[in-house]
Amino acid sequence: MKSIRSCFAAIFFIGHLSAADLQPVLIAPGPVIVAESFDAAALSDTWHIRNGEWVIKDGILTGKKTATDKHPAKLELMRPWQDGVLQFAFQLSERGGMDLDLYQGETRVAVLRMRAESLSFGSYPKTGPSKATILSEAEGGFAPGVWHHVIIERKGTTFHIQRDHGTALQATAPDLAPGFTSGLFILRGEPGATVQMDDVKLTGAQSAGDRHSGKTFSSSHP
Repeated sequence: MKSIRSCFAAIFFIGHLSAADLQPVLIAPGPVIVAESFDAAALSDTWHIRNGEWVIKDGILTGKKTATDKHPAKLELMRPWQDGVLQFAFQLSERGGMDLDLYQGETRVAVLRMRAESLSFGSYPKTGPSKATILSEAEGGFAPGVWHHVIIERKGTTFHIQRDHGTALQATAPDLAPGFTSGLFILRGEPGATVQMDDVKLTGAQSAGDRHSGKTFSSSHP
């Protein structure tokens, strides 16, 4: 019997937004799980380097593919994520992009692709060929040499993604329940390309009685 994959997708164009204008729309951010501004000299156990070279300097994390590595530079965020909000800032040195693969255990189940031409969100089948089904996609990519700010929210099986030039994606995918165990940032591009990252924050969903404030994206980069 063939499996049936159901999803709802939408694209919203909401005008130009600065980093400070970005606000969660699905949920109210609750307890902070990760708040990373890369002020320490080395990465904490929040992170695991899968491939490439990742170095902190002047409060910014820089990743690149090494000359001897056959795979792209990959950095894993080692924290589980159910309902909540993940936000981050990044800058590419060259035309290319960055992906965020989302995992349930050892299985890759979803991907956020931030490429030179577009922003897209998709899911992977849990069995069979590992090819993503794109659930929502918008034109307008991520140019090199400037800081980009992204928020991805999860509420149940609904996902809402915003970036600071105003494009927002929304998709519903029942296959992605119950949650993610980790996220893998992957640098895409030619050898020698680098990505700089900063202001990574992961929060859970606010519950009754919570008084956590997370109304806006807090970033040190315009």
